[in-house]
Amino acid sequence: MVEKFDVIVVGGGLSGNGAGALLSQNGKKVLVLEKHPYLGGRATTFEYKGYFLNIGQHAGLAGGRVDALFETLGKDMGAKGYYEELSLWKDGEIKNLLEMVVVDKPDEAVNVMNAMKDLSEDDWAKLDNMPGDQWLKQYVTDPKLWFLMHMNATTCASTRRMEDMAASTVIEASRTTQRSTQTYMMDKGYGSLSKILADTIKENGGDVRVRARVHDIVVEGGRVVGVSVEYGDAPPDGNINEMSFVEAPIVVAAFPVWDLFKVIHQEYFEPKFVQQCLHLDRRTGNIGFITGLKEPIFEEKRFFFADIPQKNGVPRALTVLPTSNICPSTAPAGKALCEFLCLCEPEEVENPEEMRRIIDDMKAFANQMFPGYMDKAEWVRTFYHWEEPMRTAGRMGIYRPGPKAPSVEGLYLAGDTVNSRALPGLECSCDSGVICAEAVLGKELQNKDWRS
Repeated sequence: MVEKFDVIVVGGGLSGNGAGALLSQNGKKVLVLEKHPYLGGRATTFEYKGYFLNIGQHAGLAGGRVDALFETLGKDMGAKGYYEELSLWKDGEIKNLLEMVVVDKPDEAVNVMNAMKDLSEDDWAKLDNMPGDQWLKQYVTDPKLWFLMHMNATTCASTRRMEDMAASTVIEASRTTQRSTQTYMMDKGYGSLSKILADTIKENGGDVRVRARVHDIVVEGGRVVGVSVEYGDAPPDGNINEMSFVEAPIVVAAFPVWDLFKVIHQEYFEPKFVQQCLHLDRRTGNIGFITGLKEPIFEEKRFFFADIPQKNGVPRALTVLPTSNICPSTAPAGKALCEFLCLCEPEEVENPEEMRRIIDDMKAFANQMFPGYMDKAEWVRTFYHWEEPMRTAGRMGIYRPGPKAPSVEGLYLAGDTVNSRALPGLECSCDSGVICAEAVLGKELQNKDWRS
């Protein structure tokens, strides 16, 4: 007997689960299918030797779009730990970042703020196709103000170079930090957010399934009719398990949009749309290491940046996140959890020897920043993964697909590669899920003025 749902969501990250939770609360019977054995996408948490590790560095913004999603659902996000200080490693010492951002030319700061106000759709379209450094040169000669704008954009967009960002990205990053000055971590890790969303779907009569790999979004007569899905772990011999068909008139593709044509044939779409999706497949990555420490290296609730111009002995544009200082429950009592991370291009670490060299440089820098750091380590886990879709000129805003896919009735899109300008990634994912759910339902769930 064929299972039937009102909506099938392919992808169990924050965006997919967020859209699914909203739709389920609005009367839709929802099924979320996630190919991995866990939910959360790039906002996932797992346990290792008594520590709780997030995949990637994340920071929620007080009053931001993540909070707004859960407020719209009427769900408690759980306990949070807040950062109390942003610090910068500069000239061989740690300094309070806020004490360093007094600009020399305040009139330029006023001009930049005015330039970011009341932007029309035509303005945004031009900014989506303009490099960030080109836009900023029109207003800024003050090195301190340039550094501040650069740091905001790098932190929010996970892209190192100003010339690699669309001007609209730089502007949205600045507007983001103006709207929300407090950042937080989730006490139980960011994976806990997807669990709350999944539980919401189940409470409303839907279902959420992991180890569920969708092979095809099935289309008949120009309309979505369901999906073909394989359940269970992939067999080691390369074969596939028995396929199941699940029926639904609406499918939400909540995964990177450039992977859309792996599960639905390109022939259903105009070549322009196909090229638009594939063109977005340019990514920034991060590389670093997570350390379980025998004891805390300091007590303050700080988030550290290393000097973005990459001087003063800093190996790369670097962030240091003392996770257990912010959320003590992520480490066993008396111990500590800390992460060093730098942004990079994926091609930079295609060579394993180069990857090892970067990691060795970062470890040496950790000992420089905190003498004896590596001696206090009980274990070290290195990582490399892609972090964000690059928000370069020609890949932001109007160059991204909207929530409704063209040509195929019933096919919708969600995730941080489509339909939202929000920064950073967590904010974008949750905002995108809301936008998608509103498109499916044909009504507003949040005030549009709030997003502008």
